[in-house]
Amino acid sequence: ALAFSRKGLFVGSSDGFIRVRNPYTGNQTGEAVCAHNSTIRGIAVSPDQSHLASASDDGTVRILDTLRMKFSSESTLRAHSGNSGYVGIIFTSPIIVDTHIPL
Repeated sequence: ALAFSRKGLFVGSSDGFIRVRNPYTGNQTGEAVCAHNSTIRGIAVSPDQSHLASASDDGTVRILDTLRMKFSSESTLRAHSGNSGYVGIIFTSPIIVDTHIPL
């Protein structure tokens, strides 16, 4: 899963970590953040780029503060059982949308 921002290229991995990479060199910038217990399938950056939403096979969506690279205690959403597929942030409101489409 990939998302571009001014901070760099956010990459969600099969190990559940989110990494920030330089989009030109591919080198990792900063520390990796453990976001999930399973593969990250989708990530989206908020319009002001202050937050990132990630969806995972662990059935959760988490919200990352991209300025501090930290999760708050209220940042985990568990709306259904099974895998989370894609995640998006609606530009006109702080609503998080997670779609689960069985394969």
